[in-house]
Amino acid sequence: MKTPTLAVIIAVRANDNVDILERLRWKNIPIDDHVQVVLVDDGSANARELEVLCEEKGWIYKHLMTNDAPFSLARSRNAGIKTATANYVYFEDADFLHKSNFYERLLHVADNLEESPFNFAAIPTLFLTEQASKALIEKVHSPADFDHQIDQFIAKLPFINPDVPNDLCDSFAPVGSNILVRRDLCFHVGLFDEYFNSWGGEDRDLIFRLLEKNSFLYRPHAFAETKKWAIHRTTVFEGWRSVYRLHGDWMAGMGIYAVHVHHPENGWKDPYERHANFSYAEKKAKEIVAGKLKVMPCEIPGAPLNIFIGRNPVFYNDEVMKAIGSVAIIDPDMKVPPEEFAQRVIERVPDRVFFQNPYGNDWLLELWNCLRSQGIKCVCAERGGLPWSIYLDEGGFCCGSDSYARHLWQGSAPIDAREYLAALRANGETLEPQKNTPIEKLTPLLTVGQRTVLVLLQSLTDATTRHFCAPLQNYDEFLSIIRDLDGIGRYNVLVKNHPLNKENPIEGVGVSVESYNIYDLYEVADVVVTLNSGGGMMALAAGRPVVTMGTTFYAQEDLAMSASDLDTLVDRIDNPTYDKGSVDRFYGYLLNDFYSFASWKYSQRDYSDKTRMSLMQEVRYSKIVLNGKATEVKRTLFDCFSLIMDPYAHHLYKNGHAASAFKPMPVKKASLLQSAMVPLIRPAVRLIGNRSDDIARFNADPAGYFAMLKNPGYRFVGRVLLGRP
Repeated sequence: MKTPTLAVIIAVRANDNVDILERLRWKNIPIDDHVQVVLVDDGSANARELEVLCEEKGWIYKHLMTNDAPFSLARSRNAGIKTATANYVYFEDADFLHKSNFYERLLHVADNLEESPFNFAAIPTLFLTEQASKALIEKVHSPADFDHQIDQFIAKLPFINPDVPNDLCDSFAPVGSNILVRRDLCFHVGLFDEYFNSWGGEDRDLIFRLLEKNSFLYRPHAFAETKKWAIHRTTVFEGWRSVYRLHGDWMAGMGIYAVHVHHPENGWKDPYERHANFSYAEKKAKEIVAGKLKVMPCEIPGAPLNIFIGRNPVFYNDEVMKAIGSVAIIDPDMKVPPEEFAQRVIERVPDRVFFQNPYGNDWLLELWNCLRSQGIKCVCAERGGLPWSIYLDEGGFCCGSDSYARHLWQGSAPIDAREYLAALRANGETLEPQKNTPIEKLTPLLTVGQRTVLVLLQSLTDATTRHFCAPLQNYDEFLSIIRDLDGIGRYNVLVKNHPLNKENPIEGVGVSVESYNIYDLYEVADVVVTLNSGGGMMALAAGRPVVTMGTTFYAQEDLAMSASDLDTLVDRIDNPTYDKGSVDRFYGYLLNDFYSFASWKYSQRDYSDKTRMSLMQEVRYSKIVLNGKATEVKRTLFDCFSLIMDPYAHHLYKNGHAASAFKPMPVKKASLLQSAMVPLIRPAVRLIGNRSDDIARFNADPAGYFAMLKNPGYRFVGRVLLGRP
């Protein structure tokens, strides 16, 4: 049976104020393969009549035995979400009406939503006066006239003041609780909070959590605050409701509105409870942003369960959760023995369990091993060996995984790894931040006629240096071999310390090249030596033979060479092997078939007295690969200069610092031809231009350097390098 795209969820409880049955009959919702309607009856006395109406209309009827409890919109909508089977849900009340093509247009909005920065759409709503409602209801059985009447209301709306009595609407809500949202996302943010009873607060609480969960959304200043001004009068980009409003402005720009038919004020709406609800919602928002309150996802009924050990942003991410479905979070508790904790996980009968890095500490590793020994599929989510890469690997952590086996990548379509690396270089993309001392300053330190060996050190406390040194005893043995290699005296040994190390563990050995860019160092090196660094894998793409001395996923036949002692290392340096075809095929596998890709904010914090730890924040995926299935993420970011931000243009202009906070830094990209020429630029400039500062300029801004070559002062150099007569 085909899964519907859209479920319209209507929550009701019959009362003496209005005729609910009559208002439901006014609705003209097309029921087909794409649309379903779920009517949730929260304890109505006339349940049978409502059920019969649903049978007549082809709606799904869900009755809650709650007649002794106050009406709860949160409880009712949660029941509707759980009952629905569609991919998207739209919440509307019994009093809401729409144009005849409204639901068809919602289906198109659902498609557009996947390529927008928003994770839900909010429908602007006119709360009609009694007079306007009567004019509309008179036409309810004539779709053309009905639609025309709503169009007239919408055309008139910009010219009325909804804050004073008028003949069109008692109020206007540019956004409200009638939102279109992915059904699974409702579960991911914890559904409606059923603490809310009576009227108000439950919608703004859910919407705040939806906004907070959106990794593609630029947040306004004081995001957690609930500003008290009317949302349709919001002209400053402050507080979460300012960005919430934009979700309705988007729909208004497409002419998509809802109307609310007038009814007398419901007597059960208690203003004191409403105030308490709003205060509770406001408090929750602040606590969520401050990290004092953690949002807990809810399991999706009938869907395979994925369990997250903790909330690392690599997997506790809206796009990853969308790709995998049902999610539960179990925060690690290291006071509990790993075997006991593992049983808690197993009792949930998970389909998969996600770890950020099981080698992060002994407790996590023991838990990882315990779960896997019980046949539980565990996924390691960690940074990959290429810039902006992430792997979600059921095989395990890095070099401990069998996902890099030769038979897996031999059949992949090759890419030109050198061209790929040239593009990274042109755009200044590296695994870790780099310094940019001009490479010419290294030349006097090298002995002419000797082979140049680039040694890439790693973080002293990284999992790869603590757990994957075999066949060596430990990382200290690797460092000792490098000391002995330098002592031979017939190699230019360049030692590049890892940026996360606070000090060089082999200070005084070889030539320290910590201040040079790694791409420059690849150019001057004849051979690259490392334990198992990702920088070694990138050296393969640069066309350099690589020797690894630890357990390394890219140390395979026709890729990197291996060595376990000084004599073997010297032999590999003197007699290197390199196979470009295999490197290109391996890179094709990583880039196209295995790695996921994302962007994130990079930061550091102290980890020990010897090292720092890199941190990933605001992870935004562009591609997710899990269990061999690739999902392209088409969503886009918007900045303060996007057209939809026009209501806040004056505020952002007046507060210039705010504009810079929301504007993404432009990325200067070199062309493919320019990228391919990058390895030639420095020697060509030295040969032709004879300008000592050209290399530094190129390092700082590759694309800008190409533009500089067009300057008359660089005319000869520019013509040669750009291939012009």
